[in-house]
Parts: sequence; structure tokens; C-alpha cells
Amino acid sequence: MKKTLAIAGYLALATTPITCFADHLIPTKSDWESGNLSHTNLKGAGLRVDDLSEANLSDANLTGADLSYAKLKGANLENANLSGAKLWESTLWDANLENANLSG
Repeated sequence: MKKTLAIAGYLALATTPITCFADHLIPTKSDWESGNLSHTNLKGAGLRVDDLSEANLSDANLTGADLSYAKLKGANLENANLSGAKLWESTLWDANLENANLSG
């Protein structure tokens, strides 16, 4: 019985996507190049004037990030934490802000 439970536990962990365990990853160079910044830790990042058009920033931690004058046209910011982020003069045309935290 114990062996069966151990095997079932191993299989459950082996088939669970890694993103379930990783809480806000640090983006790699390929993440930046592809625009896939989903579930990344960009807390306090200096993204001023950056072109993040069409980027996937869903579930990203952008707490306190400087996004002033950034181009976020069509970006996916669903469930992103933008608490305290600077968004002055940012282009948010067609950006998905569903359930995004815009407090502070």
C-alpha cells in the first residue's frame, strides 16, 4: 500500500507543470526577446520608455516598476500586480488589464 501511494505521489509531482511551483520567476534573455514575461518578478524594474507592445505580462509582479512612457499597446496584463507602478504617459491602448492590481 505504501509503495502504491509513493508511486502515485511521484506521478502527481512529475506531471505537474513547473510554473505551479515557481512563484514569479526572474525573466531570461529569451523571455525578453519573445515577449513572454508571464509570471515573472519585475518588482521595481526600470522599464521606462520600453516597447512592451503585445507582451505577455499576465500574473507578473510589477510592484513599484517604472513604466513611464512605456508602450504597452495590446499587452496582456491580466492578473498582473501593478501596485505602486508608475504608469505616467504609458500607452495602454488595447491592453488587457482584467483583474490587474492597480492600487497605490
